[in-house]
Amino acid sequence: MTTSSTPRTGSRPGDATRFQRLAQAAAASGMTLLATQWAGGKAVYPVICRNGHRFARHGSRLLKGNTTCQQCQADEIRQHFFAVLKQKGFRCSDNAFRGLTARHTFT
Repeated sequence: MTTSSTPRTGSRPGDATRFQRLAQAAAASGMTLLATQWAGGKAVYPVICRNGHRFARHGSRLLKGNTTCQQCQADEIRQHFFAVLKQKGFRCSDNAFRGLTARHTFT
């Protein structure tokens, strides 16, 4: 995915409103929009999540609220994995979470 926040040639009526909606949608998802102008719904906009991870999403996805930070999601899964192990009295032998489909050894 390429990061492109370059605005279209010429500003169209309503672009400021569209950009404002985009920024509000990003903020509602806990994101900070780094772009400064509307570039279209298919354009890719750079954002920062509440934990400081940088990534990019299509404008249409941001507007639909279909936005999650994959790094934060992976961190939550990892924390849940170790919390369940601790609750059950187990420990991961290599003390590392390698993903949901990887085989892990427990003690």
